Amino acid sequence: MKLLSLLTIITFFSFYSQAQTIGDLSLWDVQKEDIVTLNKKHDISVFVFTSTDCPYDQLYETRIQELIDQYQSKVNFFIVNAHTPRQNKENSKDTKAQAKRLDAPYYLDLDHTAKQILGIQKSPEIAIAKLDKGKWDIVYRGAIDDSPQVADDATVNYAQAVLNNLLQNKPAPHSYERAAGCRIR
Repeated sequence: MKLLSLLTIITFFSFYSQAQTIGDLSLWDVQKEDIVTLNKKHDISVFVFTSTDCPYDQLYETRIQELIDQYQSKVNFFIVNAHTPRQNKENSKDTKAQAKRLDAPYYLDLDHTAKQILGIQKSPEIAIAKLDKGKWDIVYRGAIDDSPQVADDATVNYAQAVLNNLLQNKPAPHSYERAAGCRIR
């Protein structure tokens, strides 16, 4: 009986995890104020998980915008706020202000679907996915660079290295680097 229950649970979670994929991911669009399927016009997508209440996110905001400015014409950028407690006037205003500052589509991950699909644990943290043979594969997940507090102290920019290689049809030099930041709950 326990074995049957265990098999039922495993089957359910296997089915559930396959139900949502990167290809058909839908999130709440802050600008449109509606749930939308993400528009992916390039073969590479960068998912940047951030928030308005984690101090590390504020330290990375300029670096995130620099990444967007440098690569937006070649890759898809999706800013995802997964720190989405019940929206109230104050945090809703902060979210819209951050969305306005960052020049990329800005979404709320209300039920943490994107966080689970992409394996994100903290913010700021990124996931980079590449379309290969009709399927989106996560090729990198983790830190943007190796200096969580001072941008000028960064010696390795993981996101840049991965994007540069992918755009040249080379393998990603990193697949995972531990992100420093606030844990997404």
